Amino acid sequence: MNNAQPPKVSVVLPAYNRERTILRALNSVLSQTFADFEILAVDDGSADGTIKAIQSCADPRIRCLRHEKNRGAAAARNTGIKAARGEYVAFLDSDDEWLPQKLELQTAALDACCPETGGNSTWTFDHFPQQERTVVHSPRIEGPFLKHIALGCDLRPGTALMIRRSVYDDVGLYDDTLTRLEDWDWLLRFAQKYTLDIVKEPLAHIHMGAMPPTSRVEAPTLAIIQRFLHPMTQFGRLFRQRAIALQYMLLAAGFFRDRRYGKGFRYFLKGFSQYPLQRPGTLVFVLDSLLGTSLALRVSQWKRRLFGSAQ
Repeated sequence: MNNAQPPKVSVVLPAYNRERTILRALNSVLSQTFADFEILAVDDGSADGTIKAIQSCADPRIRCLRHEKNRGAAAARNTGIKAARGEYVAFLDSDDEWLPQKLELQTAALDACCPETGGNSTWTFDHFPQQERTVVHSPRIEGPFLKHIALGCDLRPGTALMIRRSVYDDVGLYDDTLTRLEDWDWLLRFAQKYTLDIVKEPLAHIHMGAMPPTSRVEAPTLAIIQRFLHPMTQFGRLFRQRAIALQYMLLAAGFFRDRRYGKGFRYFLKGFSQYPLQRPGTLVFVLDSLLGTSLALRVSQWKRRLFGSAQ
């Protein structure tokens, strides 16, 4: 296969203990209307039947790579990127799935862009099984991508992102020292050199799992604040303070949700002192997490009824 014509797209599909969902993800790729791809399925040291499930697919476009020990999502994606032969790299989380036209539409959109557009992402169907609801997640980028992504990653990079392979040679790989938020960290580096396009059509199903403990997100969040948000001055002092404060507020909400109220209040005060002009939606989200209510959900539903928003 290595002597064959390189495929247009390399699909990187990392998996860890996903024997129940990996075939659904693989079949969603094999069902694409665009067929010029390879699949780099990276088993990240699974202890279940993930590797056997991957090997049960006989399609010659699938290459199975394996870590002997679990090394994390960033390392698994890096292994796939290093082995990628395609012009473009597309990512799929092993518990998600694509609609049949995703690669066709996304590849055509990126082909039509200038080289400064380093990649694109799509809208998604986000499924929340615990709440028995599905929403269309439809991010829009207005203005510089760096300014957009500095406020947080509202994309679905694990499943919706497609990047030119050459960009990784320029920007570098994912930081595998980060236990979470490695995709946001990478996009902040990416955004300093490239812009990102959005295919405004939901082309993937995201199956939302339980939120991780906030203690796992705290250190990566603080590291990203120090690396990128504190030095960010090109958009003005108030914007920098707003971006930093928003991350403190999200940490506050997470610790409130985990019932660690002391840490929650400390981050709330840090966020409020950094930028007192908090948006009402942010305060509602934090209050919802503190009280354990569905206030944020009710406000979101009210907005959809009033304005017709899908978000």
